[in-house]
Amino acid sequence: MMVLEMVGARKNMNKSSKTSSKYFPQWVYERLDEYCVNTGEIGVDTKIVSKLIIVGLWCIQLQPTNRPSMTRVVEMLESRANDL
Repeated sequence: MMVLEMVGARKNMNKSSKTSSKYFPQWVYERLDEYCVNTGEIGVDTKIVSKLIIVGLWCIQLQPTNRPSMTRVVEMLESRANDL
């Protein structure tokens, strides 16, 4: 979750605020393409950023049985982004 917060650069919001009601992983996923375009402008490899976000989202599944094992996480990180 920390990696997603870092790449999302979303500040903690007031819990009582209506703007903070958005589920953070959904917020990140909806902005994946937009964020990758922005990171490309500052010289960051967008494929790596996309891969980190996707793997991070898989790792925070609500059902523990849906989360990948650490072995699988390493395999995903070592694979090409298109393979995810």
